[in-house]
Amino acid sequence: MFNNVYFDRAVIPWHESEDAISDDRAKVNVDPELVKMRLSDPVKFMESLFEITRGWGYRAIGFKFMYWHKHKVRHEVAANYLASDKSIRIVHLKRRNLLRRFLSLRKAEISDLWSLKRDEQKEPFAQPPVELPIVTCIEDINTVETKQAEYDERFKNHSVLELFYEDLAHDPLAVGARAVAFLGLEAHRGLDVQYQKIGTESLRDAIVNYDELKASIHRWASFFDE
Repeated sequence: MFNNVYFDRAVIPWHESEDAISDDRAKVNVDPELVKMRLSDPVKFMESLFEITRGWGYRAIGFKFMYWHKHKVRHEVAANYLASDKSIRIVHLKRRNLLRRFLSLRKAEISDLWSLKRDEQKEPFAQPPVELPIVTCIEDINTVETKQAEYDERFKNHSVLELFYEDLAHDPLAVGARAVAFLGLEAHRGLDVQYQKIGTESLRDAIVNYDELKASIHRWASFFDE
């Protein structure tokens, strides 16, 4: 609903199937009426998708609503709808260390590597260290803190599960089980962890201007956790 890439591609990639031709569920991904409705009437689109999936026996579906997604009128309409329906459960995934978050973002932008599946890399993965512009780093941390507070306020009357990325990376099965239980479900077949963490080196090894950065942002001294 909020990712402009999918609007440009005219797809609704909610369901993956190895055999999309024979799987009726996968046809929703390119259903012309739903694609058109997503653009013209976001609320009706979401309600239609909810109804379709309930008819197939799904007890819960969901999607990402990133901090930076809400910047078009249709996004705001959809966001207001989500905020107004108190029955919608919110899993708010945060990061404790926002310096590491900015480091990950910079590395992804430079390398154009945004994710890594477990079966794609068998050996320890290391990326070259990068320099973090001090002003940009401070602006990014401030922005994320503001957005975290904004989303906390927007969905304060919902049932909310607050999770942290660091805990998810450390024990994805345990944190995933918490999310599944929060949604009123059971993981009958276990949880499939498909992706691995990319950035595992220390901040000092990963940031070229580590000492300069540490001396400049005293407010977030706790982020320099080594």
